Amino acid sequence: MTTNYRPTIPTWSQPCHCGSDKKFGNCCRNRLPGFDIGKKYTKECDKEHWELALLATRADITQYTIWHNSHTAPVTHHESVVGYMLWVDINALGSYLERLQWLYDRTGRLSNWLETLDRLRNNIQHRSWYRKIAYYRALFFLRPGYDVAEARRELKKAGPITLQETDVQILQIFIDLEFQRLTFADRLKYLDRILEVSKDLGDQLQYRASKAVQYFLIGDARAAEELFSEVVELGRKPENLPLTKYQRHMYVRAFQHLGMLRHDSKILEESISTFNEIMMDGSWTPIGQAAIYREIAECYKFLEQWHDAETTVRTGLDLHDTPIDRIHLAEALLYQKKATEACAEIDRLKPAELLSPALDDYCLAYAAIAIWSEDQQRLGFAKAHLESYNPDEPYFRERRLNLLLTVNEGISKQKISQDQKDASAPKGGFLALLSKFLMVQPNFGGIGLNFNAIFEELAKRKAPVSSVNNEVQK
Repeated sequence: MTTNYRPTIPTWSQPCHCGSDKKFGNCCRNRLPGFDIGKKYTKECDKEHWELALLATRADITQYTIWHNSHTAPVTHHESVVGYMLWVDINALGSYLERLQWLYDRTGRLSNWLETLDRLRNNIQHRSWYRKIAYYRALFFLRPGYDVAEARRELKKAGPITLQETDVQILQIFIDLEFQRLTFADRLKYLDRILEVSKDLGDQLQYRASKAVQYFLIGDARAAEELFSEVVELGRKPENLPLTKYQRHMYVRAFQHLGMLRHDSKILEESISTFNEIMMDGSWTPIGQAAIYREIAECYKFLEQWHDAETTVRTGLDLHDTPIDRIHLAEALLYQKKATEACAEIDRLKPAELLSPALDDYCLAYAAIAIWSEDQQRLGFAKAHLESYNPDEPYFRERRLNLLLTVNEGISKQKISQDQKDASAPKGGFLALLSKFLMVQPNFGGIGLNFNAIFEELAKRKAPVSSVNNEVQK
């Protein structure tokens, strides 16, 4: 195979493989790295020379595509021979695309990313590569300010995504987009499929915790606690340390949830400390910082430190104003017996504009605030909200039913007992665990981690080099 090797290099006037829309002779021809692929990119990144790193990444993509066209492409008709080689090439080239996407964001070129992906689609002439391109196109619409509907349309181009799927990234984005539409049984099946296919520690932490969430939502708190315990143990194993930024965030979220389920003040206090440490690393956008403050506020709620919870939520709102945080602020005010102020906060929101999980929180929060206010008009609105609210999860259905019974009694008798008020606002907060447990699959944009930081972590992964290319090097 080595003696017959003939590199398939583009001619001077052919389009360059890097997706730049330039001719090969005017683009990567004089920058091909050969067997030093990836080294210049790393060197320039270390110096924060982003434009030079971008040129190096383009050259790496071109180089790897030449290798693919020289070795793997000529034998693609031999499925028994090419299967593993093709898989390696697609994943390796995909790693270089992750670097390119990160650098597009870093250098302000993301507006050109979709056109670049269209050109890169031709680098590997195989359906598996076309599906990978569909994944990157869908991912584009999940950045901050994302368009979920457009992301779904792009992902459909990858074809049906079943439980036989072997591409972890496609499974992840499918779950991110379609999870709420699946039944409980199917949710678990897709989570288990990711855990089976991916051995990445971040995936193991994230999706094991997601399974714990699902069991909690059907009322099996014991199974949820056991699964969260497993996640915490996995994150503490010496062989897994030190955790990356993303892994540490997944770990502390599981640790925090474990503290909530156990009502363990020590775990919650340690979680607050760890969340503060995570936020200090400089990787978080204002959206991400606000999300971390929301996590910290949840801990304060379970510790019944309601003034600290209020202050923390307000800090998050100053960074990024969201309906969920407005609802949480109303909750913190109510628990401090500031019902009038809680009413003022909840009245700032328009329920018709809310989607789950904010709508879940709103309906239950509004009802509790109405019960404490004993205002007949407000109780009437609460009744209408609860009657139109039809949650799928047993956890929310039970809460809704109990609140509706109290609201109806308050309307009919025009009197609500203190016991009923206390029941509507239980220890730990009537919102504690609600929106948190629904947000089970943080995506690249949605978790608020700086988009650069996500791709920086991906970009640091060493791209695999196929066995064929190793033979050529020899």
